[in-house]
Amino acid sequence: MPEQHFHEYAAYYRAQPFGHWREDFRFAYLLAAIAGMLGGQGQTPADFMPFYPPADPHVPQHALQQAIEAVFPDAVVVQAHD
Repeated sequence: MPEQHFHEYAAYYRAQPFGHWREDFRFAYLLAAIAGMLGGQGQTPADFMPFYPPADPHVPQHALQQAIEAVFPDAVVVQAHD
């Protein structure tokens, strides 16, 4: 993928998020609406979102990057610009 396309997708994602997180939010919004119709009180989409635990603090954060570099030693890393 050319770098220009990457930056265009990054800008589009900031304006219109897509992917699993966005689908989780849409479903959570629907569940909150259904819960409200069935008598639930004060429930928000956040109550139905699947939040995952943070990364294990005992594992160095750079371990994933090292694993990626081991598999793709000649890969070019592109940093997103905000």
